[in-house]
Amino acid sequence: MRELPSTLKKLLTVFKRAVSPLDAMPDFQNFQYHLATIPSGSKIRAWSKLGECERRLEMYKWVASLNDPRKAQHRILLNDTVSAFLLTFEATIQFVGDQLRWSASELGNWIAGQPQYNVTLRGLRTLRHFEAHAIFTDGIRRLGAILRTAEDLVRE
Repeated sequence: MRELPSTLKKLLTVFKRAVSPLDAMPDFQNFQYHLATIPSGSKIRAWSKLGECERRLEMYKWVASLNDPRKAQHRILLNDTVSAFLLTFEATIQFVGDQLRWSASELGNWIAGQPQYNVTLRGLRTLRHFEAHAIFTDGIRRLGAILRTAEDLVRE
């Protein structure tokens, strides 16, 4: 008889102890925040939104830890947790910008000036915008991009 994959064994062990599959979830009601801790004297009101963002990131990590990357059995749940995180992440940035009464360009310039604004962060924000504004149809199978250099643009 073949051996069960370790991920499946881990999941079955968790569910054997649980009355409901949701009982296997971490206790997000009493989540201990590490990033969203309000410094004394802070006037920023976006801390609750940052807490929501941190909690959703942890939920994504939990779902990802149960997922077998060779299979797509949790792909929808995984995508939903990523979307929830990205939407909350973007909302947190917007809350701060609104409270500080920054224009979109001022907020964008401030974000772009942060050392953490690397390829990963820019990619996350792009994914969030793409997720929120792209309409998918069954007819599209391929997406292409034409990248040009500055010299190509000057020649035109």
